[in-house]
Amino acid sequence: MWYAGLDSERAGNRLFFSQVFEDYNSFGRCYQANDPTSRHLTELLADDGGVIVVDDMGHCTGMVPMGNKLIVFTTDGVWEVFGRDGIFDATQYAIRKISDEVLVSSKAYAVSSNGVVFWSSDSISILTLDPTSGNLVSQSLTDKILKNFVQSYEPSSWPYIMSANFEGSKRVGFILPNSYGNRNRLLWIDFTLGAFYKYDFITSIE
Repeated sequence: MWYAGLDSERAGNRLFFSQVFEDYNSFGRCYQANDPTSRHLTELLADDGGVIVVDDMGHCTGMVPMGNKLIVFTTDGVWEVFGRDGIFDATQYAIRKISDEVLVSSKAYAVSSNGVVFWSSDSISILTLDPTSGNLVSQSLTDKILKNFVQSYEPSSWPYIMSANFEGSKRVGFILPNSYGNRNRLLWIDFTLGAFYKYDFITSIE
């Protein structure tokens, strides 16, 4: 189990992971089983819990698993956490920054069968696995088509942007606000058709 997103200057850049599940108490054990101050058994075990500190991460705003990797959205970009040979354990893991893009709100990402789609400050992008390097890469879906549309949403509206989709589907939606903060527009991205389309809803305040 992973935990992050503390509203703290000192701990906002920390990712906590629990010990491997044995019972429900394991979910809260983000530390090693052996006593590190002991004279005898101090060894860190593969199934231990722990804390990962990423100095340049900023604050975590969202996390989502993708295959054998953990995607971490932060105030300083998008990161991936993964283990050696595709298996994460407390003794061997790596952290890599994927992109400088920043998620506009904690609800502005969605999982599709094509990858993880997210709304950043100037683009809607998708995270997919590079078959050559094995790393996650970010690619804009809107730079050539909807760049002006995406950038028309100013920072004051970003907290109201949220995704709407069925996990694993070929279609991802984003619910968008008007100038009053009312969510009155739905933007769909259809990967089967390779198309974007939107619906506008009538609200009580215009």
